[in-house]
Amino acid sequence: MPLRCILRLTLPVSVLLSISALLALGEDKLRLEFLREHEKLSREMNPIGKAKVLIKLSNLHLQAAADSISKEDFAKADRSFEHYGEVVAQTVTTLQSSGRDAQKNPSGFKDFEISLRKQLRLLEDLKSRYSFDQIQKISRAIETAKSAQDKMFVHLFGAENAGRPRSEEEHSASKEIR
Repeated sequence: MPLRCILRLTLPVSVLLSISALLALGEDKLRLEFLREHEKLSREMNPIGKAKVLIKLSNLHLQAAADSISKEDFAKADRSFEHYGEVVAQTVTTLQSSGRDAQKNPSGFKDFEISLRKQLRLLEDLKSRYSFDQIQKISRAIETAKSAQDKMFVHLFGAENAGRPRSEEEHSASKEIR
């Protein structure tokens, strides 16, 4: 077979491969980002650096869940929400065990709290796409995020300023002082 014929046959095949690769790029791009962030996480030694990588991973899990919901693959979205909850819990543990005073040096704590605010808005939006009998996993993810946010408030602002409900004794004592 002459070289020209071979080139004519291989060119369309390579174009088809390129097109199919572009179509699959969205999902593959997300997988590649997951791999990159997991690699960064394994190399990172600083707890605040780890927290920042975990924040990116939690965002990726939410993005994967949103993509799955748009494709109406709720089972896959539920798995992404479970992973999201695990990453959020790991971030809280990492920040709490860092030994840093978040009030004096809020880096990482503040980043996580801001990220949680954005993620909670997205989670509430995604929850509206679920039917009532399917909201267990996403509700659990929302509870995990809200709990983590409350813990970050306590670390950043102190328990006395974090908006926790006061006991009756504290409330009556503050009235007596006035």
